[in-house]
Amino acid sequence: ISASHQSSPLAATRFEEISVSVPQKINDNHRWVDEAAQVLEKWGVVVLVSEENSSGGGLIAGEICDIANHAATSRMEDMHRRIESRGLDPSGVEEPYRFSEIVCRDEGGKRFDVPVAFLGGNDKAVTNRIARDVGSGRIGTPLAPFQHDAIKELHNGIEEIAKPVV
Repeated sequence: ISASHQSSPLAATRFEEISVSVPQKINDNHRWVDEAAQVLEKWGVVVLVSEENSSGGGLIAGEICDIANHAATSRMEDMHRRIESRGLDPSGVEEPYRFSEIVCRDEGGKRFDVPVAFLGGNDKAVTNRIARDVGSGRIGTPLAPFQHDAIKELHNGIEEIAKPVV
């Protein structure tokens, strides 16, 4: 939440209503799972946050997030180079574009979506074919090995936290 949202009592109340604090050792206390599942059922969304006194720096190690961020940025840069080699403007300033591997949805090129396959522990359980296939090589250009490994590690961390709630 940005500082401007924190000053709004309504936004703070809603954020508090959909937030659930997750203990650093997630297997030690399952009460958070029940609470998060109830919030998810009621609101259709839940925000999982680290305990206030956590020294771990978040639910998923910052290093894993940083490596995944680098991989996603690298993927976007790869796609921009491919778009440019086709003679198109990769910035999206001239016009938005849509490819399986990258989408520029706004005029001015300020927002890019770079979908990747779900690479968590059980990717066969993913029912959305596009979510499973994009970036896997089944649709479009496959992820580079370091991109694949970084995204998989992030997805495994997310799955460990989210799976009990869902």
